[in-house]
Amino acid sequence: MDYKWKVKAETKRLYRATWRRGGFCGTSLFGFWLVASARLLAGNFYAGTSPTNVPWPGGVVPYEFTNTLTAAQQETYLDGLREWELAANVNFVPHTNQARWILLFSYNTNFLDFVSGGYGPQMVTVSSLSRAQVCHEMGHSFGFTHENIRPDATNYITVLTNNIADEPTNIYWFTIDPTSVPQGNYDFESVMHLAWDFASADQGVLATQEPKPPYFPRYQFRMGNYCISPGDRAALAYLYGPSLVPLTNVVTTTADVGPGTLRGAIYYATDHPGSPVRFNIPASDPGYSNGVFNIHLTGQLPPLVANGMVIDGSTQPGFTGPPLIVLDGLQVLPETFTSDTGLLIYSSSNQVRGISFMGFNWNGLTLIYADATNNGISGCWFGLSPSGSNAAPNAYQGILIEHSASGNTIGGTNALAGNVLSGNSQYGIYITDSNTTGNILLGNYIGTDARGSNAVPNALSGVLVGNGASGNVVGGTNALARNLLSGNLQYGLWVSDPTTSGNAVLGNYIGTDFSGNRALANAFGGVIIVNGAEQTVIGGTSVGARNVISGNTNFGLWLGGSGTVSNTVQGNFFGLNAAGDGVLPNSFAGMYLLGGAQNNRVLNNVFSGQPSEGLRLTDPGTSGNVVQGNLFGTDASGSQAVPNGYAGVTVLGGATSNTIGGVAAGARNLISGNYYGMVLSDPGTSGNVVEGNLIGTDVTGTNALGDSFAGVDVQNGACANFIGGIAAGQGNLIAFNRGPGVVMYDAATTNDAIRGNSIFSNGDLGINFNNAGVASNHLGFLAGPNDLQNFPIITNAFGYANSTIVAGTLNSLANHIYFIDLYRSVAADPSGYGEGQFYVGAVSVTTDGSGNAVFVLTNATGNYAGQYLAATATSEAGDTSEFSLAVVVTNTPAPRAEFLAPFEWQSDGFTFTLNLETNFSYRIQSAPNLAARPVAWTDLTNLIPTNSVFNFTDRTTTNYRVRFYRVISP
Repeated sequence: MDYKWKVKAETKRLYRATWRRGGFCGTSLFGFWLVASARLLAGNFYAGTSPTNVPWPGGVVPYEFTNTLTAAQQETYLDGLREWELAANVNFVPHTNQARWILLFSYNTNFLDFVSGGYGPQMVTVSSLSRAQVCHEMGHSFGFTHENIRPDATNYITVLTNNIADEPTNIYWFTIDPTSVPQGNYDFESVMHLAWDFASADQGVLATQEPKPPYFPRYQFRMGNYCISPGDRAALAYLYGPSLVPLTNVVTTTADVGPGTLRGAIYYATDHPGSPVRFNIPASDPGYSNGVFNIHLTGQLPPLVANGMVIDGSTQPGFTGPPLIVLDGLQVLPETFTSDTGLLIYSSSNQVRGISFMGFNWNGLTLIYADATNNGISGCWFGLSPSGSNAAPNAYQGILIEHSASGNTIGGTNALAGNVLSGNSQYGIYITDSNTTGNILLGNYIGTDARGSNAVPNALSGVLVGNGASGNVVGGTNALARNLLSGNLQYGLWVSDPTTSGNAVLGNYIGTDFSGNRALANAFGGVIIVNGAEQTVIGGTSVGARNVISGNTNFGLWLGGSGTVSNTVQGNFFGLNAAGDGVLPNSFAGMYLLGGAQNNRVLNNVFSGQPSEGLRLTDPGTSGNVVQGNLFGTDASGSQAVPNGYAGVTVLGGATSNTIGGVAAGARNLISGNYYGMVLSDPGTSGNVVEGNLIGTDVTGTNALGDSFAGVDVQNGACANFIGGIAAGQGNLIAFNRGPGVVMYDAATTNDAIRGNSIFSNGDLGINFNNAGVASNHLGFLAGPNDLQNFPIITNAFGYANSTIVAGTLNSLANHIYFIDLYRSVAADPSGYGEGQFYVGAVSVTTDGSGNAVFVLTNATGNYAGQYLAATATSEAGDTSEFSLAVVVTNTPAPRAEFLAPFEWQSDGFTFTLNLETNFSYRIQSAPNLAARPVAWTDLTNLIPTNSVFNFTDRTTTNYRVRFYRVISP
C-alpha cells in the first residue's frame, strides 16, 4: 500500500507520586486506515484501518534497536512492546532482512516522542520507557489514534480549554478527528487516551479533560492507563486476530512477558469474571531462588478494573504461610519516568493473598478512587525481603488507600491473614482524603520483622490517617485483630488534619513486640493525633479494645493542636506490659495533651512506669478536657505501685478549665505511687478542677500507696484552680503521701482553693506553704503561696447530744468575706496542725475593720467528742490557708441563758443580768414588738463569756416605749 506520512511530536511530563500516573500520548501519522466492525469493545483507528488493511500484515513486527540503548533498556522496551502479544496475534521478531520493520530509538531526553510513517524502517522515539508510553506509541504503529479525539468524544468528555498551556499550539491534541474510526464503547482507560491533565498549565492540579455525567467522577483520574485496557486488547484482536496462545488464569512462570505470566493471568481474569489467578510455577523456573519465586517486573502491572478478582499467592505449591511469590520492582528502570506501584486496584470486592511486594518506586499496593471498595489484602508482605527479617523498601508506602477508596480490609482475623508492612521508605499504610472511609486494618505487623520480634522500620510512621479520611478502624476487639505497630522511625500511628474524624484504634500493641512484654520502640512516639483531627477513639470500654501503648521513645500518645477536639482515649495501658503487671515504659511520658486541644476525654486508662509523667496537659488553649477513671502510678489492679518518675498528672503551661476526676465513683482517678501525685504549675494555668480522686492510696481508698513526696504540688504561678469542693463527691482523698498532702510554692501561686478534701496520714503537713513547716499567722497582707492566708483559731469544740459545736476566730484582711471549713480526724497531725480526714462543714464570716471575725458552727450529724477538729480559711478569691491547730472535741453541757433580776431602767439605758454557760458563743438580740411576722430581731452584741454572770446595758432603749429581748447560741 502507498502511505503518506508526517511526524508529530508530543510533549511529555513527569508525574508526582501523590497523583495517579495518567495516560501518555504520542502519534503515528498514517494517512489511511479502514473501517472497523461494531463488535469491538472499544478503540479508535486511523481512517482506513480494518482487519483487511493493517499496518503489519500477519501481525509480524520486525524490530531493531539503535545502539544507544543499553541491554536493560532494550529489555524494558521490548517487554512493553510484547504486552500487545498478550492481546492478539501479533509477534515482535528481530529484524533481519525484512523490508517492513521498525527502528526503536532511545528514549528522548527532550521529552518528545513520535512515530513516523513509512516502514523501511518506521522510526519510533519515546520520552519514557514506561509500559504505558511504549504501548501507546506501538498502538499508533498498529493503527490506533487517540481515543479522546474520536468523532463521538464530545458525548463523553469536556475539554477545559482555559487550563491548556499554550492553547493555540496544544489544542491540536484535543481536536476531534472526524476521519478516525471509533469502535464500540468510549474507553476512558485506553492506553491511547490522553491523561486528565495532559498539556495542563498546572499539571497534577488543573484538568484539561473532564468526563461528563454519568462518567464523572469515576473516570476523572483514570483517563489513560498504565497498560493496555480490555478495550485496547479487544480492538487489537479485532484487527489482527486472537492470540495463537490463549491466556489462562494460572501463572506458570516468573517472566514478565508472554503466556503463563502474572500479567497475562490478570488480563485473563479481567476478561473472565470468577476466574481466580492461581500459581503453579515449577522450581526449575529461573526466578526461583532461596525458596521463593521472584517475578522481576519491568513495568507496571495491569490495574484491577473488574470487580471480584482474586490473586492468590497461597495457591503456589509448597505454601505454608510466608509468601512464596515475590513481586519485585527493582528492575523497573529510572528511564520509565513514572512511579510504579506493585498492584493498582480501581475496582471492588477483589482479594489479594500471599504475595510479597518490594522494591517499587511508588507503593507496594495502591487502592484508589471511589470504586475501590470491599477489597481484601491478606497474608502479604510489603517492603520486607523474602527472609522476613530485612528491609526491601517500596519507595513510598507499603499500601496507599486514597481518593475515596472505602470499606477495604487490610489483613484479617485468622492466623495467615495478617500482612507485614515494614521497611518502606515512608509509611507502612497511608489512608488519606475525604470520603476515604470504613477501611479496616486487622492483624498486621507494621514496622517489624515477620515474627514481630525485631524492628524493620518504616522510615516514617507505621500508619498515617489524614487529610479528611474518616471512619476507619485500626485493629479490633478480637485478639487476632490486633495490629503490631512498632519499630518505626517516627510514630506507630499518625492521625492528622481537620475533618479527619471518627477513626478508631482498638486492641493494638504499639511500641512492643508481638508478645506485649518487650519494648520495640517507635522512635518518635507511639501515637500522634494532631492538626485538627477529631472524634478519634483510642481504645474502648471492653478489655479487647485496650491498646498497649508502651515501650516507645519519648511518649505513648501525643494529642495536640488547636481544633484537635472531642477525641477519646479510653481503657489503654501506657507504660505497662500487656498483662498490666509489669513495667514497659515509654521513655518520657505516657501521654501529652497540649497545644490547644479541647474537649477531649481521657478515661479508664493506666499510666504507669514512665520516667516523667503519666499524663501532661499543657499550653494555652488546652481546655475543657476531662480526665476520669484512670490509674496513675500503679499496676492494672490498682494495688501495687508502678511509679511515674516525676508525677502521675501534670497541668502546666497555661492549660485552663480542665477536669481531673469527678463526683461520680467511676470518675475518680487513682493517683498514687509516683513522686508527686499531681502538679499544677505555671502562669496562666487556671480554672482547672481536681475533684473526687484518690491520691496516695490503693484503689480501695483504704490502704497506703503513697506518692514519694507530695500528693498535690501547686507552684510557679498556677492560679485560681480548684482542689476539691464542698459539694457531695467533690473532695479528693489525699492520704499516705510521704511528704505534704498538698504543697504550694511561690508568691505568684494564688487563689487556689483547697476545700472539702479528706487529707490525712501524710508524712508532713496536710497543706504546706513553701514546704517550710507551719506558716505562722500574721497581720495584714503577706506575699506567698495563696497570699499566705491565715488559718482560723478554734476556741471551742464540744459535743452535746448528737451535735458538735465549734467556735473560733479569724484574723485576716479587713472587711473581706471568708469561708471557714471544718474537718475532723481521729488523731491530730504530729505537728499539732490538722490534718482533716472528714469534712464537717463550712460557715462564712466577714471580717471587721480590724480584720477580725468570730465564727460558730453547729454540726447536727454527730457528736465527735474525742476526735480532733481543724479548720481552714478560704478567701472569696480562693486563697486557702494551711490547717489550723487541731482541737480535741470534749463533751460539755449545752449552752444556756437565764435572765436575772434586777431589771432596771436607768438614764443611760435598760440594764439586766444574764446567767450563761462559759466558752459558748452567744448573741443578744432585741425587737420593738412581737406582732410583726417575722419578728425583726436585731443583734445588739455577740460574746463568748468567760464568767457565768454577764451584766448588759442596752443604751438604745431611751428611744423606745417597749423593748423585747432574747439570747441565742450560737
